Amino acid sequence: MKGALLSVLATVAIVAGVGALFAWSPWASEERERERQRTRELQWVRAYSAWTTAIERRLVRGETVAGDACLGSLPKAVGPAPTDRLRIAASAARAACAEVGDPAAWRRSRWSVVRGLFEGHGEAAEAGHEPELSRTVAPIAGRTARAYCWPDRDWTPLAEQYSVVRGDELWLLGHADPARHRIDLAPEVCSPLDPFLRGQYPALLTLDSFELAQALVVLAHEAEHLRVPDASEAVVECYALQRVRGLLRAAGVGRAYEEEIVGLVMDVSYPRLPPEYSTTKCRDGGLLDLHPGSGPWP
Repeated sequence: MKGALLSVLATVAIVAGVGALFAWSPWASEERERERQRTRELQWVRAYSAWTTAIERRLVRGETVAGDACLGSLPKAVGPAPTDRLRIAASAARAACAEVGDPAAWRRSRWSVVRGLFEGHGEAAEAGHEPELSRTVAPIAGRTARAYCWPDRDWTPLAEQYSVVRGDELWLLGHADPARHRIDLAPEVCSPLDPFLRGQYPALLTLDSFELAQALVVLAHEAEHLRVPDASEAVVECYALQRVRGLLRAAGVGRAYEEEIVGLVMDVSYPRLPPEYSTTKCRDGGLLDLHPGSGPWP
């Protein structure tokens, strides 16, 4: 009887322990904290964007905005960085007040904040270095490069904030840092590239093949930013389009597969880009043709 009672009590204790484990769920608590952090950061970035846009409009109208007034309005309009990974961006926002007398310089100051976002998020992100991707981009970049793949939980907040600061709906897929010879890639770019580099190619005429085509362009685009850091987005994109065929050939795909992926790049992906990413000079025999008269385009 005593043994049976002890067995029952042990079972109850185990069930209670399992119940407590699921009630506590530390991973759920961490997810909720990440979501709260994401919300606070997005609120701060939106406030910053509204503040800097309002000042820019005043400057365009010919009004004078003093540096002290700029600094004085920042705490109330935007406030301090809500998290540690936004402190670099917040510092860049304060530093911009030194250039508030020049509308063009003030407009460029947004990019200092964007760089601050990348640095701050990059310090906290659990991005993994990808040696095979790094070797793949080195010939395009013309230098040793390090490619990193980010998990969605780190990339999504950065991409959201990037779109707000830019003031458009462009979703960030990659970023190049020439100073550090580094490329950072979104999970939706790394996902199709991983099997591709292992010799596993998606079937043609599928969504997967389009995602691979887009991923190859993004990879080449960021590598081009390392090679020609001062080139415009339109020039870099045109060069990147012409690198895709080389990436496919290096992987050993057949000619039919190569033509299909390149066709997706030119006929589906390129026409959908924002205006600043395309140019009429990007054509067979055009000013941006890397190999004029060489045969197939791109």
